[in-house]
Amino acid sequence: MTQSVGEHETESHANLVDDDEEGMRPLKLHFASSQYQKSLKLSGKCYIDTAIRNIQMILKKEEVEWFIEHPQFQHFFHIKNRKQKWMRMWLLVLRSAAVGKKYELWFIVNGVPIRYSLREFRLISGLYCHEYPPNHERLGGTTFMNKYFEEKMVTYADLEKQMSAMKSKLSEDRKKMAALYFLASILVGGRKSGEGASPVDSFFQTVVDDLDACLTFPCGWYAFENNLNDVSSFLEKCNGVVPTSWIFTSFPIPLELLAFEAIPSLRNHFRESVNGARPGCPRMCKMQYKRKGGTKAFSLNAVNVNLGNTKFSIDFEARTAQVEGPTIPAIGEPSNNADSGETHADLVEAPRAEALKAMEGRLMNIFQDAMKEHYKKYEYW
Repeated sequence: MTQSVGEHETESHANLVDDDEEGMRPLKLHFASSQYQKSLKLSGKCYIDTAIRNIQMILKKEEVEWFIEHPQFQHFFHIKNRKQKWMRMWLLVLRSAAVGKKYELWFIVNGVPIRYSLREFRLISGLYCHEYPPNHERLGGTTFMNKYFEEKMVTYADLEKQMSAMKSKLSEDRKKMAALYFLASILVGGRKSGEGASPVDSFFQTVVDDLDACLTFPCGWYAFENNLNDVSSFLEKCNGVVPTSWIFTSFPIPLELLAFEAIPSLRNHFRESVNGARPGCPRMCKMQYKRKGGTKAFSLNAVNVNLGNTKFSIDFEARTAQVEGPTIPAIGEPSNNADSGETHADLVEAPRAEALKAMEGRLMNIFQDAMKEHYKKYEYW
């Protein structure tokens, strides 16, 4: 039974965090197992390497330190492998289960249900995922953007051009422009570039007018919501058939790394620990890709070979860490503030273990029913 929401937590955030307590509506698998070998051209709008390189090249040392010491942004500077390996994420999306959950994604891999929720996102990325501050849409303002762009539609290319033009100017405005460029380069990008390019995210354009707000704003929750929209809208358009291409506009690393955190055979084959990683860093900073030979080593076929067909046990202990920053509050409880120390970010909390176990059982039934339908086709051959 769902409790009432406390005064320190919005109703939407309560739903986002505790979606597993609602009644689940098992529907279907989005793709038949016959589709699991199909690849596609998967590209994204996350440019971590480019953003960090340009910021370090254009800004002065003291300005760069603002990013390196930023409680959320600092983790992007720690990542050892910043180029996406899309086929791990694609492996999961191919095995998506339609379960009627608004704030979660579920994948069934070799009969094992894997959840992707705000908690998993937080644990892997280290971005703040507490509730939005009151009236967060009004954070910042339009003064800064109007000064440089005069109320025109601003594209990612416009930001890059303006960043270069401010190369010699040490100012608070340059730091704001760099913060906007950083957010647009990594967390939420535009679907189109070039002629007819999409505008830079409107919230990013206003929030950077207040750099103090940028320190504590729950960028993780914002990015996670865009993750859900990216995947959900894609699955709806597919209608069970793998297309030829997909542009993923939001921050992909948590969903990409979820496969490794959940599936031991993939983690052991493709990933290794980072020596000297900080205790308070998230999973994306603590593991790196092993050196492999060329792109074929990370192809969908290579991933499927290492995945195999056997069931596996999810090692939850290996997926937990002491991650610095605000907690994700339980329903009806306030979060701690952004200046708190280390907090324990468990993927599955003890009070909800039974609910999660029941959900997994229902997901298993979905998988088994789907496989029965698949094999019926060959029953009389």
